[in-house]
Amino acid sequence: AGAAGAGAAGANATTADAAGADAAGADAAGARTAGARSVGVGSADAGAAGVGRTVGEWVAVVRGLAHAGELEQARRACAAGLDRHREAAELHHLHALLLHEGGHAREAAAAARRALYLDPTLVVAHLALGAALARAGEPGAARHALDAALARLETLPDDAPVPGADGEPARRLRELARTQRALLDRGAA
Repeated sequence: AGAAGAGAAGANATTADAAGADAAGADAAGARTAGARSVGVGSADAGAAGVGRTVGEWVAVVRGLAHAGELEQARRACAAGLDRHREAAELHHLHALLLHEGGHAREAAAAARRALYLDPTLVVAHLALGAALARAGEPGAARHALDAALARLETLPDDAPVPGADGEPARRLRELARTQRALLDRGAA
């Protein structure tokens, strides 16, 4: 499973589901090999790898590695992508998810905030921020982030895919955000 496809409860579920479900039919071994090779992970030429890669290509590599369970390689690929594309909100969002999955809630919140600074409409970054803040013991701030996500999700049709969410529809992310919000309200998150 991993950062982009874990099925844990509470804050982890919101974060994982915001990143999307596991890639259907993905060949995990192929994704690991291709992803590692494409960013030079483990090679002597890692610094030169991916120089001309677009943001979309970096996002695909990071997601592929995360879906394959190669979280350390995904973190390295994300860092390499951010070195080349500092203003890529979706890469900062993925960085937040990877940090959250690694148990670094405060750093995850900072990465989600960077994503939102670059793109305040990125719903999945609001969800990631809410999950990270909940885990960091900041329920008030987590509620605020989830409310911001819900406000944006309410403007989307139920079946509309949410940008940055691996094709997840707005309806599904609204349900997740409402569930997380209810857990925070009960003091269970």
